Amino acid sequence: MRTYALLFLMVMLSGCAESDPYRADGLWQPTGANAGNLAAMVANKRDLVVGRGHRTPRGSLESDAVERLWQGRTYPLGAGGTGASAPGGTQGRGGS
Repeated sequence: MRTYALLFLMVMLSGCAESDPYRADGLWQPTGANAGNLAAMVANKRDLVVGRGHRTPRGSLESDAVERLWQGRTYPLGAGGTGASAPGGTQGRGGS
């Protein structure tokens, strides 16, 4: 009886490999993209110590948006709610 139970258990467990998400067809497969990105980032060893900045600072764009939010002078969203309206766009500005 133990032999049959063990045989049954082995047959049942052999089906687990088919449900493994790394082996199933049509699902995400690991591609090694992370290793490639890391290799590209450290191609220049100096980047590990110093790094690189942006050529043009963008801080004022983001800080202006936060200031408008705190002051209650936000711009209205576009028709789809995607935030498509922006300064200089076709829609008017909200607030005071």
